[in-house]
Amino acid sequence: MTGFGLLGHLHRMLVASRAAARLYAADVPLLPGAADLAAAGFVSGGTRANTERMRGHAFLDPAVPAEVGVLLHDAQTSGGLLLAVEPAGAPALLGDLRAQGLPPRSSARSPPGTSGRVQVEFGRSA
Repeated sequence: MTGFGLLGHLHRMLVASRAAARLYAADVPLLPGAADLAAAGFVSGGTRANTERMRGHAFLDPAVPAEVGVLLHDAQTSGGLLLAVEPAGAPALLGDLRAQGLPPRSSARSPPGTSGRVQVEFGRSA
């Protein structure tokens, strides 16, 4: 990862794909204690920069807790966080990942919208 945070990486994928996304924050796994640290103000400078960079691209519903919004922009992410697949291929991909012992989460949808726009809602995906 290059420090763009989950929302930054998703935004870059969406721009390249000419798509928009709806992300369900409640489906995004968080490390134990991360939300408490973010709520206490332990936020990196890179995360603050990501939050600024994503203004006008990521729109967080007011129901999303502030600390979760911080973590969605967190520059300290690492590893493969995002995969994209056509809706028809999602069940097979998720099944393959589970069969390999990887815990996938289906947390975003691609509705019609402005290229690169990320709408973040707090609820869980359907």
